[in-house]
Amino acid sequence: MMPIAFLILAARIHSNYAQCDQSENYHVEEFGKHVLSQLPNNTILLTSGDLSTNTFRYLTIAENFRSDIDVLDLSFIGSRWFIPILGHHMKTVKFPGIGYSPQAPWNSRLYNLEQFLDRNLAKRPVFVCLKPRGVDTVSLRKYNVLPYSFCSQFLPKGAVDPLIYGKQIPTPTSTRIFLRERNILGSRRGRTFSFTNTGIHW
Repeated sequence: MMPIAFLILAARIHSNYAQCDQSENYHVEEFGKHVLSQLPNNTILLTSGDLSTNTFRYLTIAENFRSDIDVLDLSFIGSRWFIPILGHHMKTVKFPGIGYSPQAPWNSRLYNLEQFLDRNLAKRPVFVCLKPRGVDTVSLRKYNVLPYSFCSQFLPKGAVDPLIYGKQIPTPTSTRIFLRERNILGSRRGRTFSFTNTGIHW
């Protein structure tokens, strides 16, 4: 019985290996590099979720690609362990309290998005990428959130003319062309990929 079982297993592996083999699939790496390459120097990038956070953090830390960018996952900086354990890796990021919370009251030890921008935006550009959960942009009183390819940039209200700004930045269309040229959109190895403003889906 054992030899027959091994033969059946080997046959299944042989018949499905080509479709399952992703050793030459670099679509996430290429996408991440394309997004990071468009951001200004010394950016603080807010993210959320495994796909965007792990992609950008791997590239900036392990590959040393755009290492000038600090990637902050909103669920991480909302945890009280983040600053004591990881905060020293981001020496130029200013944390206004012990943890981030979208609805943090102004008199608490927590901080909200506007307080974070108050402490950081004057010295470093701040972006949010792929519309992460936990970003309360509606309640911002002093800042605009302007589209920047598949990310968005925080800017003080009145700092720029949105119409002029929109003509000077990368657009989602340019990123779609980039992905399509590299065969990231559409069918690849028997799997179908689609791209939206929240990421790559399959």
